[in-house]
Amino acid sequence: MRNYFGASNGMNWYILKVYLLWFAFFGLVFGIYTEFFFSAGYSIGFLLLAVALSFFVALFLIRNPDIKTPIILIGFFLLFFSIGIIRYVYVTPKQNYLLENNINNKVVLSGVVSGDSVVGARSQQVVIRVWSIDGEEDKQGTKVLIFTENFPKYEHKDNIQVRGVIKKVENFETETNRQFDYISFLKKDGILYTISFPEIEISVEGEGLKRNLFGLKNKFIENLKVVLPEPESSLLSGMLLGDDSGLLPEDDQIFRKSGLTHIVVLSGYNITIISENLGKILLMLPKTLNYSLSGVVIVIFVLMVSAGPASLRALVMALLLLFARSLHRDYLASRALAFALLSMLVYNPLSLVFDPGFALSALATAGLVYFSPTIENLFKKIKPAVLKEAVVSTIAAQFFVLPFLIYKMGEISVFGTLANILVLPVIPIPMFVGFLASIVGILSIILSTPFSFISYLVLKYIFVVAGFFANLPSSTILIPEFSNWLLVFLYLPHIYIVYLVHNRARRDLKNNTGVS
Repeated sequence: MRNYFGASNGMNWYILKVYLLWFAFFGLVFGIYTEFFFSAGYSIGFLLLAVALSFFVALFLIRNPDIKTPIILIGFFLLFFSIGIIRYVYVTPKQNYLLENNINNKVVLSGVVSGDSVVGARSQQVVIRVWSIDGEEDKQGTKVLIFTENFPKYEHKDNIQVRGVIKKVENFETETNRQFDYISFLKKDGILYTISFPEIEISVEGEGLKRNLFGLKNKFIENLKVVLPEPESSLLSGMLLGDDSGLLPEDDQIFRKSGLTHIVVLSGYNITIISENLGKILLMLPKTLNYSLSGVVIVIFVLMVSAGPASLRALVMALLLLFARSLHRDYLASRALAFALLSMLVYNPLSLVFDPGFALSALATAGLVYFSPTIENLFKKIKPAVLKEAVVSTIAAQFFVLPFLIYKMGEISVFGTLANILVLPVIPIPMFVGFLASIVGILSIILSTPFSFISYLVLKYIFVVAGFFANLPSSTILIPEFSNWLLVFLYLPHIYIVYLVHNRARRDLKNNTGVS
């Protein structure tokens, strides 16, 4: 006991360094699922919080150093277990009795546009936070999703009045004959109600930093449409800014069948590319200023694009990397991943149970962190290095996401791995050159032509690759629905891999620190 937890050889600090963050993370996960399955409520949450705090008080009363480390670990587990329950109850959207009494009836809502509206091929999606319902104040600040015409575009912080038929969110059937849980998907964002194609009046136009950032993003997208033709401009808008609304449904289907959907939207990979290029651009600055400015720009960028789980996870990990470099400290991707997921779930615990994007981002990153080093030696003969990296990262990420992807989508892209290997190495080219084309295009379309042409060629290549694999016979395989327990069973090898990598890292750290 003393060798593992004791203080005499310094092992207690080693154990805390390795496991404290993960105890907190899994405590939070267990707390969220406890509330999801059993509705424990505030009373149980605060009771567990009191128990957790009693563990920390006990540290000052116990003199035996051998048991202090397990007390800290258990205390942190219970602390975040209670936070998971309390936060889940707090952020879960509550039904609005005024709207519940008027379901399928016409209502008049006054409120403010929340976030950037999404303009798609057929309609515009606008989220409003309601102030009043039929003239009666709404103290809950209920969120309602509005489907309306593409024009005019409603901007963040616009005060609007909506007249239309209020409905509850409903699930729908996908192309693979699966029921998409749209109710839960919107619930994570606090949305329970929708109105389709109502009458809308703008009473006051909004203002503020986020509105200006959204305006800058939309201006950038407009410039891309000037310097690049469709559908290449919409693809680059998705890759750079997370706005793929200009792509047609048949384009989306091509990327889905070829296993390249993740490149169409702003993903963690894209954020990583932006972060690395930004660091290179600012290389001439002093290191502290470089890291600080890079962090600020990345945060502003993520705010501007209203990023999803993958981008937020990449943002947190990028900031931790910059912070570690500024302090000349080691950066461990596994701990950064744990901290990123922990902070995201504390902010919105509903993401864990209702957001497939959160799970896919976490699993893909876990594959890169834990599986890539394991298989890297198998492909050491592949040249150049960028191709080797594409092969290793694609196989590692897809190995970890595949069971969950099949569980949720019911579809496998047969040639997805090969398509990703051919496409991923060239992704940074259109992102960087296309960005320059849009910026230069503000000054002169003629001067932007060389950048536009290079970007167009690479984007066209991506479309050709995606189309080729999507149109091959049996490019996708449909899988029947299966139970949660089978999903857990399918992930047992992945859990074992993570366990082995953690054990290896623990042994390496013990050897480096001289702990026996």
